[in-house]
Amino acid sequence: MRLTSMAGAAGMAAIVALGAAPAVAADVPNLVGTWKAVDGEGVVVRYGAASEHNPEEKAPTIVSSTGQSWTIVVETQEGRAFHGHAVSPNGKKDIFVGVIHRDGEHLVLSGTDGEMEGEFDDGKLDLCWTDDLPGRAVVACWLLAKQ
Repeated sequence: MRLTSMAGAAGMAAIVALGAAPAVAADVPNLVGTWKAVDGEGVVVRYGAASEHNPEEKAPTIVSSTGQSWTIVVETQEGRAFHGHAVSPNGKKDIFVGVIHRDGEHLVLSGTDGEMEGEFDDGKLDLCWTDDLPGRAVVACWLLAKQ
């Protein structure tokens, strides 16, 4: 009987030790390259002052995503950190920096006039951008495929 109890205790200790083990980071996807919006997979809502990319919206407005897509270019990646630029539909370029979370799926990016967050899933980027400059608010989400 005593041997069974000791084996049970050892098994329980092993289970507890495994539960306390640190999480292992997932494989990091290679994001370097050009990512373009998938047709029909974008949504944009805006309000407030005009920007170099958009007109003034005096009331919250849901905008057709047709012709509104951006291109994301990841120029350099070292491990989970990366940087590049986004190109607006009218050709203006905005620099961004970003990091992939330890899970290998979620991303966070920061640019000079807003932030993006999203995830890498099934070989595509699902990114949402928020504009937090004074006098305006914008959220735009796109599904992007690597070219």
